[in-house]
Amino acid sequence: MSEKTIRIIHPFLVDYIALKIQFFNLSCHHACLDFHSVLWNTEKKIFSVHFVCNKCGKFSQKCCGPIVKFVRTGVFTQLTAIVDFYLDRIISIRRKLRAGDEIDHPLASPFLKPLWQAEKEEHSLLLSGVLSIDGVSVAGNTKKLWPVSLILVDLPVAEMQRSSNVLLEGIAECVENPSTQFWNSIQPLILSDLQSPRGVLSTCNFKLRCVTLTADQPFLLFDNIDILKAKRSFFGLRSHQSAKSCCYCLSDGTFYKKDGPNRHDVRNGNLTVEDSRQGVNGFGPTASNAIHVILPYECPIDLLHNLGEGAFELIRKELFHPHPNFEPRSAMFKTNAFLEQVVSEVVVPSSFGDLRQCRNGSDKIHFFRIKLGLAAINSDSFSLKGRLVVIALSLLTNKMFSNSKCSPLFDTQLCASSRWYLAEASEKYLVTKVHETLYHLPHINKLYGNVAPLSTFCFESSYQFALMGYSTRMTRNFPETVCSRVLLHNSIRKELRRRADGTPSPGLKRFLALTPGIVPQKMDFKNVINNLDPEDEIDNYSRFPHYSILNLSMGKLKSRYNDFNTCDDFFFARGENDDANFYRFIAAIPQNGSVRVLAEPVVELDRNTQFSSLKESVQSLDGTDLYYGCEVVKFLELYEGLKRGRLAGSRVILDPINIVSQAAYLCLNDYSFVLLAAVHAELNRLGRNYPINTVMQEDLTLQQSATTAKQLIYSKT
Repeated sequence: MSEKTIRIIHPFLVDYIALKIQFFNLSCHHACLDFHSVLWNTEKKIFSVHFVCNKCGKFSQKCCGPIVKFVRTGVFTQLTAIVDFYLDRIISIRRKLRAGDEIDHPLASPFLKPLWQAEKEEHSLLLSGVLSIDGVSVAGNTKKLWPVSLILVDLPVAEMQRSSNVLLEGIAECVENPSTQFWNSIQPLILSDLQSPRGVLSTCNFKLRCVTLTADQPFLLFDNIDILKAKRSFFGLRSHQSAKSCCYCLSDGTFYKKDGPNRHDVRNGNLTVEDSRQGVNGFGPTASNAIHVILPYECPIDLLHNLGEGAFELIRKELFHPHPNFEPRSAMFKTNAFLEQVVSEVVVPSSFGDLRQCRNGSDKIHFFRIKLGLAAINSDSFSLKGRLVVIALSLLTNKMFSNSKCSPLFDTQLCASSRWYLAEASEKYLVTKVHETLYHLPHINKLYGNVAPLSTFCFESSYQFALMGYSTRMTRNFPETVCSRVLLHNSIRKELRRRADGTPSPGLKRFLALTPGIVPQKMDFKNVINNLDPEDEIDNYSRFPHYSILNLSMGKLKSRYNDFNTCDDFFFARGENDDANFYRFIAAIPQNGSVRVLAEPVVELDRNTQFSSLKESVQSLDGTDLYYGCEVVKFLELYEGLKRGRLAGSRVILDPINIVSQAAYLCLNDYSFVLLAAVHAELNRLGRNYPINTVMQEDLTLQQSATTAKQLIYSKT
């Protein structure tokens, strides 16, 4: 870091840390009084700057083409800090993997399993990293930034997805998209930072290997003015509208792609390397050096962009087209005003916010898989085949977000059904992102177990955090400033995590209560219920206090004793025999050092009588349409995360460790559809309990509650 850069940002850092010290009341932490000076002098601030010609790939500040400025931070120091902090949990996951008890972690997948199985000793770790590159446009700045980041797969899934645990290797800055020549030039720098060093801690040593890449496919900015193509330039692939340019197959389609021979079958290993060298089978004239390390057909499919900005966005725009001159690709998603009413009646947990606005890729995915999925099951406001596509895609996405247990054919048949109906309506639906999802997701999910935790959700969150709050007037040393800010803030967050896991002071507890995103949510309860309804009283627990709010690692449960119109009372849980069910949260009951949950179960209707209207409609189809329609209905009935039932009227006591996620629902007549609506989190793990008098401040921003639906549900119990 240059002295000028230090002088520019040092006053901000000193003021920032001084404010935090004052707010934390850190005087009780005698060992950390010199925190700001120690943190400022850490080696995390050291980075180098490289200038590369985007046309020929030479290291030069002036050459035959635009110059790419690459600020290289290196990840080894960041990696060492993360491994040191999570070492016990990394070792614990390893032991469970070897015992066969950790089947849902990505490391249990066929693709990632061989690396950790090659470890000779328990404390000699071979770590798996997933690289990501993506283009980021900054408002008011003509140059684009291309962060090069990495996540550590060996962490618990929830921790792996935290943006503060994203390792920043560097940032490229250029007026145009980085070329394959540029990536070839800096690849040795990246690999030397990632894979060359061997880390040594007091109790173990470790070595990192970059196992794969997750990145976005091309997308258009500002009405086709610009195209960002990080993944394609990295691998040297031709543009997405070229024949045989799919990362996973040799489809002859151009703008719209159908099936083709899979690369892993016909061009496996060295054959793909040879294709890149010769510039054939979808590869461009410049061979990519990355092919020797990572094969494109082994990369995870990015759900954030392929679904949120791909298939879901195409369908959503046709159902709720924003412009009067919008031309739909077919009449399959032609709808009426009743659909919007049904969608608005779907109640989702308040943590999801206002999904109807669809502000980003995550919101678009949640809107489709929860709100639109339930509406399609219950409403015939658009065509039957369109409903079957929406139902199939929402089931597929919910299964990946919740790690629900499903048939091995679940992914295959739902993807096949969706692509059959879409291709039958119009080939224009099968753009590159939709093609990748519907034709190749089943195979990639078998390879990685579940691609959801390996998608770019955490990377996008990290980029938004790194680039927010900057003035458009900042043009000099912009990437250096961004790198400094990211490294410093991540260090501060890790220091807060370390202190919170120890014995936090009252001041630090108050600060963490106001900033719940810094430290993972701990189990906590608050708001005593003074007057309990007679039907909610259980003899063995009546002498213990009851609380209307329970904070868990998966989210907040809030009963109607706190807010009659609450959106946060339905949840999904598994019993001791792994049986799954939905419940309505009533109260949290602390007793003898533990916590129990008072809840009302949802009684499921007879499976044979569920979805009768949809079944009758499907029987009107014939041929292949009928076959795939029956397949969608079959997996709809088998999916454990969806249930049609009513509140039982009885009360049960549950262990909170069995609670998996919150739930969304749609109320119709005297029944309630309940759909599992989980963000991908580490399942069945709860944090340490804080004392009862240390409570989290209640979230003041709640989603608009569904008063009519609540009154209907409670009036029937």
